[in-house]
Amino acid sequence: ERTPTATDFVNEDFVGINGKSYTLMDFPRSTTSKYIRAFALAKYGHEYVQAHVFGEFAGPSQRPMASTEVITELQRVLNKVFRIPREHMMTSWHAVKDSLNRIGPETNYRKRKSEDRSQNTNSTQ
Repeated sequence: ERTPTATDFVNEDFVGINGKSYTLMDFPRSTTSKYIRAFALAKYGHEYVQAHVFGEFAGPSQRPMASTEVITELQRVLNKVFRIPREHMMTSWHAVKDSLNRIGPETNYRKRKSEDRSQNTNSTQ
């Protein structure tokens, strides 16, 4: 019997919204936001992600909050895959939820993409 490795630890599988089987290692880990966006879209689908907010949203939005179960699962996976220390979890989650919120249908989404680069460096609300 071999000892489980770190890869085994994050290699849990799940079935996505499209019926396809995935593991947590199937998504790009270049940034936490890119990873969780890819994971959320695979697991819950573009329509669900686009139709909900995942925490405070700056600006007007008619979208309801995603379910507590979904948000908890996204935070669990974020922590599991990136091994984020407890004291940095909220900061990491804020970046991820802002990224998820921008998938929404609001009209200023495209325009804001270019502004984000300058604002994200020092905005910690």
